[in-house]
Amino acid sequence: MGKYRYSKDRKSIEGFTDFRDWRIAIWFKSSKIVGKKDFKNPKNWDKNLVNDYMLGFDLLIIRGWISWSSGGMHLEIKEN
Repeated sequence: MGKYRYSKDRKSIEGFTDFRDWRIAIWFKSSKIVGKKDFKNPKNWDKNLVNDYMLGFDLLIIRGWISWSSGGMHLEIKEN
């Protein structure tokens, strides 16, 4: 994601927090997601959790992240 401050209509951009929030950071996040094993039985999802990791960076005007997990289920939403 990239961001910029220039616009002919400055009022529309200044209202968004992404355009006012300038920072330099590297961050890490860990969470639990439902695993592939026994996925078709929703009653057992609480016993079938795997780790999901996210590593990201904020460098003033550029923000990015990468996410990975081992054995987790991800929903794929298709637009018509």
